[in-house]
Parts: sequence; structure tokens; C-alpha cells
Amino acid sequence: MIPVRVKGEGVLLSVLLRDIGILDGLSQEMAKLAAVRNQVNRWVEYLDKTYPKKPPLTWNPMLNLGLPQPKVDLELADAVRLEKECQGWLETILLELDNPGTAILSKDSLEAIFPDKLLDELDEATRNDLADGVEAILNLLPTPAAMILFRVGENIVRGLYRDILGSDPSGLGWGEMLQPLEESRKLRKPLLGYLDYLRDKRNEAEHPDKRFTQEESERILLQVTGLITEVRATTNRMH
Repeated sequence: MIPVRVKGEGVLLSVLLRDIGILDGLSQEMAKLAAVRNQVNRWVEYLDKTYPKKPPLTWNPMLNLGLPQPKVDLELADAVRLEKECQGWLETILLELDNPGTAILSKDSLEAIFPDKLLDELDEATRNDLADGVEAILNLLPTPAAMILFRVGENIVRGLYRDILGSDPSGLGWGEMLQPLEESRKLRKPLLGYLDYLRDKRNEAEHPDKRFTQEESERILLQVTGLITEVRATTNRMH
């Protein structure tokens, strides 16, 4: 099992705290997400209470001094339980977003969806594409927005492919990259969920008559945002 840091910048607890802010906004329009928000908050309270930011020193009688312990990682039992609950949260969110008429994005909500640090690590081309996709959504151009966001997702997956598999994915298509990534068994279920969703939507886009609705383009944006967050957490655990 890959160790999961609990406290610190860009690791488990900080990610859950960020997600609570996003769920606060979404639950205003989708009542079922309030329950997910409360469940995430209970995990935040539990982790903050159970896991110290810095582990206590371990006394070494041979050296007559206290030695620092390794950084605090999530216990296996908690990891198994949290992974199972995360899968349930993701399924609930996807079901809610599949309901017709779910339009949630506004200029006021962008700050919660895209905190500055989420975008800082993106290369300039990907960051510009993401901005263009958001602009298209705000201007009610959902099909162009979806196409641009698929390109953002593909760029993110290419970076993940290089980090996980150590080879250049140039010339590979979306499906050709996803299969070896999934077979690597290094990706957690939430990340696999985002990849599966975007793959299915991208397959729909292959049909020449496909037109995306405003609601679909907003769901794709949220999935791409989740993909970026999960990929960053995955790469942080590796380094």
C-alpha cells in the first residue's frame, strides 16, 4: 500500500478541507450533497484529532536522545474505510450531477472550484485551455467548452502517464494511455472514477452529431477539476 500523509500542504487533510468548501456551494443546489459534505467533515474532525501534525520523538537509550519518527501516515484500517466511503461519495455526486437541469457554475463559484494552488502546477498551455473552457461555459457555449476540457484532461493524463510509467506518451490516444495506467495498480478508486467518466464522455464526443448541454459541460468541468486534484495527490505521494 502506498503511504498516505495525513497532515501538510497538498495532502489528505488539506484536500478534504478544500472539498468541504466546494461541497458547501454545491449543496445549495443539490440537497443530497449536504449529507456528503457532513460525512467529509466528520472525517476531517476525526483525522485532525487522531493524527498529530508531527509525531512525538522516540527516546533512544543508546544515544540518550529523542529521535524523530517517520512522518505520520494514514493507518491501514482508516485507509480502507476512507477509500470505501470516498467511492460512495463519488457515486452520489455523479448521480446528482446526472440529474437534468443541474446548472451550478457562476463567476462567484469559480474561486471555490479553482483555488490558486490547484492551477499553479499546471503548464501554461493547459492553464490557458482550462481558462478558455470556463469562459465558454460562462458564455453558454457548452459543446466548445466540453471539447476544450477534454484536451485539458488529456494533457493531465499525459503528465500522469510520464510520472507513473516513466515513458513518453507522445502519439498515444486517450484509451491507449488509460489501459496501462489502470493496469499499473498505482491509482486509487476516486482517480479511476474520474478517468472512466471522462473516457465515456470523450467517446460520446466522437459521434459527429453529438452536442453537449450546458449541464453536461459543467459536469465535465467538475470532473476535470477532480482529476487535476487526484493526479496532484497521486504524484505527491510518489515523491
